[in-house]
Amino acid sequence: MTKRYYLFVIPIFTLLSCKKVSKDWYAGNEVCECYSQSDFIGFDNTLTSCVKKFNTELNKQKKDTKSEDLENFEKNHLMELSKQLIKICPKYQKDFNTVLLNRYSNRNKENLNQRKDSLLRVIDTASNEGSRYIQLAELEIVNGNFNQAINSVNKSIELNPKMEMSYFVRGFLNHKKGDITNALMDIKTMRDLTKQKDLKIVADLWILNLEQELK
Repeated sequence: MTKRYYLFVIPIFTLLSCKKVSKDWYAGNEVCECYSQSDFIGFDNTLTSCVKKFNTELNKQKKDTKSEDLENFEKNHLMELSKQLIKICPKYQKDFNTVLLNRYSNRNKENLNQRKDSLLRVIDTASNEGSRYIQLAELEIVNGNFNQAINSVNKSIELNPKMEMSYFVRGFLNHKKGDITNALMDIKTMRDLTKQKDLKIVADLWILNLEQELK
């Protein structure tokens, strides 16, 4: 399930990192300048092209780094890069926001009504009906029925107020309709509830992004 949450930050993990590199190796201002002036189309391609030039020095240091240290160090530093870009790079922040708000746009729209009917038939008898309402809400989002989606999410929270995905989806819906204050509250709640490290990273970036929108 974490993979679904994390799709919009995967591109930043294309960099290589190591433990002996100075903390300011990522040069946020330079990446921002490259990103803002790039002719590449698409968030992924643009960001990937702009961080490539930093890889040469990183590769020199990589051989001296213990393999077990690489992953966490890399994530920590790439998190810092993302935070910097959200704060200082308007084009990146705008594109990052667009990726967030389009996260359901590529979902399969075939047989939506049949899938919805199937969920409705099992909801009343399912022991995990809270999660079923989240599935129903996601189908409504794909179909563009945002008010119905909110109703389903609220029902899932009523049934199980400790389910992180409910706040993730409601945060998305509030963000989508421009209710940034409530979106921020939902994503903060999601972050407090989750025990998944990668999801906490997603939440931290999303919270920072929402806070930038409130300024």
